[in-house]
Amino acid sequence: MTKKKPTGTKSRQAVHTLQIRLTEKELLERGKRAGDVSGQLSVKNYTLDEIKKKYKGEIDALEKELETLLNTIRSGQEDREVNCNEEFNFDEGVVNVMNGTELVRTRLMQDHERQDSFWNFD
Repeated sequence: MTKKKPTGTKSRQAVHTLQIRLTEKELLERGKRAGDVSGQLSVKNYTLDEIKKKYKGEIDALEKELETLLNTIRSGQEDREVNCNEEFNFDEGVVNVMNGTELVRTRLMQDHERQDSFWNFD
């Protein structure tokens, strides 16, 4: 069975996108909507900036803590406040810092430490 080729003209309804000039009312509506969208965009960008600032501070703090922990692990030691005994050697003008029986640091005696008034605790 052979099909016949159409002849003449035929038409049908179809939807196509075309450039259509806007009316004054449509232009005003689009302008109002553009203003609304611009305002919403500004609010969203401001909110995003605030969230970024908040998290940036938290991230920086965590990175600093991690760096400190890794340095402590690498070195196998950390700084701690320890009650020590300071031995003032007036003949040599030095202060020996002792942790128990271990000498941990020696420093020069300060001028005010050489004064009698420094040692009067009355």
